[in-house]
Amino acid sequence: MPKAKSRVVFVPLYAAAVATGLFFAQGGFGGGHGMFDGIIVCLVFPSILAISVMPLPEFVLYYDYLFLIALPALANFALLWLGLWCVRFLKRAKAEKHWSAD
Repeated sequence: MPKAKSRVVFVPLYAAAVATGLFFAQGGFGGGHGMFDGIIVCLVFPSILAISVMPLPEFVLYYDYLFLIALPALANFALLWLGLWCVRFLKRAKAEKHWSAD
C-alpha cells in the first residue's frame, strides 16, 4: 500500500489526540454542557454511537476518557483499517482473476 493511503488509517488516532487535548483543556467532559463537548463527540464519531449502547464493564463507565475518547478511537481505527484491508484484498483478488483469465 502506498504511504499516502496507509496514513489514512491513522486519522482516527489523530482525531483522538485532538479530542484528548480538548478534553483536558476543559477539565473533563461537561455532560454536553462543556465548551468543547460537541467537538469531542464529533471527533470520535461514528463509534461513539456504538460504544454508548454496548454492554461495558463498570470501571469503563467511571472514566469519561475511556468511554468517550479511547474506546471509540480504537473502534474507529479498527473499522477504517478493516475497510482498507478489505478493499486491498478485493483489488488483489480482482487483479489475480484478471491475469489468470488469459
